[in-house]
Parts: sequence; structure tokens; C-alpha cells
Amino acid sequence: TNQPFPALGGAVFSSATQTWEADADIGAAVLGFAPGTQRSIHVRTAATEELLRDPFNAVDTSQVQTAFAYGAYGNATQTTVATFTGAGAAVATVSTANSYGDDAGAWRLGRLTASTVTHARPGLASVVRSSSFEYDMAGGGPRTGQLLAERVQSGGGASLDLRTHYALDEYGNRLQATTCAASATDCA
Repeated sequence: TNQPFPALGGAVFSSATQTWEADADIGAAVLGFAPGTQRSIHVRTAATEELLRDPFNAVDTSQVQTAFAYGAYGNATQTTVATFTGAGAAVATVSTANSYGDDAGAWRLGRLTASTVTHARPGLASVVRSSSFEYDMAGGGPRTGQLLAERVQSGGGASLDLRTHYALDEYGNRLQATTCAASATDCA
């Protein structure tokens, strides 16, 4: 005999929705899907929405909406995360803007070169943090694409401007990392 699964009852604690998009030409700006055309398709998340609920009172407690924008080679160029109360009032927004260096000839793609993150809350001043990155992508030797340097809060003064440089061998293995503040003239 077949025993049916018992009904559990209960209430919804949370729900999540994801919206997807397809890009048929990841080496260029975003293009739409072309029915009847056989080619590679890059599927990625365009947006998400999460809703949390109080299961005992059947009241929404918070909502988080995330949106993504993409550039060449599927790099996420913009991400925005907005948080709201259950009643829909804005609580916080975090926006991230990214720039990438792509060397298609050497197949070194998706190297993050700069990122700026902005934290915003209603009634408060926004907090902005920036970072930049350098990679082994040039010159006559092998282009390993490995991280050579990173800089946090460039121009922010000695208390904020942090630089890290990496020494690599000819195969791209990290030999040394040197970190210094803005007041140092050369920390390479």
C-alpha cells in the first residue's frame, strides 16, 4: 500500500525570486537571445528579491532587492543591493561599480581593475570606498595575469590609503608581499 505524505501545515518564513537573462555575445555589449540561432549563451542572474516574514503574525519583516548589470565577457559592472523594512521603507542601499581589464588576445579576461562601493542610508551621509588593482598583463615577458598591486582608498591620506605590492617569479608565483600607507614614497 502507498502511504500518503502527511500534511504539515505551517506558514511561509521567506520567499526568493530570481530573474535570469541570457547573453549570446559575451565579448561585446549585452545582446538579447536570438531564437533559431545556434550559438553559445551565457545565462546569468539579472535580479533577485528576497522577502522575510514573521510566520506567527503573517507580517513581512524585510525585503532585499538585488540588481546586476554586466559588460563585455560577462563581467558584473554594477551591483545594487537595496534593503527595505516589511512595510517598504528604505533601510540601506549598497552599490558596487566595477571596471575590468580584458586582454582577449592573451585570454586574460575578468581582471578587476577598479571597484567603488557606496553604502547609503536614509538621512545619513553616504560612505564610499574605492580599490584599484594592477596585473601582470604587459611587456615582452610572459603575461601571467597575476595580481601585482592593489590599492585601497587612493588619495585618502595615510590613515586610509593602503598599498600592497606583490613580487612574482617568472611563472607568476608570489614571492613577496609588501604593504605600506600613503606616506611611503615607494613600497614596491
